[in-house]
Amino acid sequence: MSNTIEINKRTNIVDESLMNGVGEQTQLFISINSDHFAYALLDKEKNKFVALTEYRFANPDTIESKLEQLQNIRESDSLLEKNNYSSVCIAVNSSKFALIPSHFYQKELERDILALTCSINEEEVVFSDQLKYAETHIIYALDRPILAAIGDWFDGAKLFFGATALIESQLLKNKNNTEKIVTVNVRMHDYDIVVTETNRLIFFNSFHYQTSEDFIYFILFTFEQLGLNPENVSLKFAGEVDKTSPTYFITSKYIRNISYATRPDSNEFSYGFDQLAPHSHYSLFNQPLCVS
Repeated sequence: MSNTIEINKRTNIVDESLMNGVGEQTQLFISINSDHFAYALLDKEKNKFVALTEYRFANPDTIESKLEQLQNIRESDSLLEKNNYSSVCIAVNSSKFALIPSHFYQKELERDILALTCSINEEEVVFSDQLKYAETHIIYALDRPILAAIGDWFDGAKLFFGATALIESQLLKNKNNTEKIVTVNVRMHDYDIVVTETNRLIFFNSFHYQTSEDFIYFILFTFEQLGLNPENVSLKFAGEVDKTSPTYFITSKYIRNISYATRPDSNEFSYGFDQLAPHSHYSLFNQPLCVS
């Protein structure tokens, strides 16, 4: 495979403790979205995140391009060359997914159930995650070539849907909150909306957007469909958004109460993470929920 596509390392935080090598109790958490590859290292002995690196895919529209760039990352990133991690967890986002109550779920019918909501081709493999804090399964399809590359790279890795950690974190965090909470996790051209009430998952969906008008349309549509009042229902932002973002500005025109998500209290973070907004890489930092 030729290495002709330049990769863009956007974030790189490495604790000085890793200069002595990766410890035996270090867990590797990876997030693969349509336009980026990111990973974090968690030192289980210290219960501390000690590294974070994010790459942006150039020309992410084709699988071939992504495969080439994944190969470049594999060959150039010294931390990912190591294979002595105690566990590897990989979350991959997909636009093809469906949620189903667990009492209706049947493993052998996964593909048929998902096919009711979207088209699935022969190059896609169907998986499912059980949401521990909701009586729900999420069924999703992933590209076979990407899966093959991941399997070759990280043998024995645990695979999850990209938003599983996001949903689980909101159900756990808001379990004692009797009000409906809306959480919007923003990526470069996609975002997730999670609505919870106490320990119940009220709503989850992902949306693609190009403009800030696209962005606010789906949020307001969700509020309308669920009967939520933008004047008194809080919205919490996570991911790639801040007060200078056009997406934040337009949302603040319609939603009165906006706040930011924070990192999980269950883990510590190396001082290098102070340079990051607390709500950035929110799903990645909550991946330990998927393997605990």
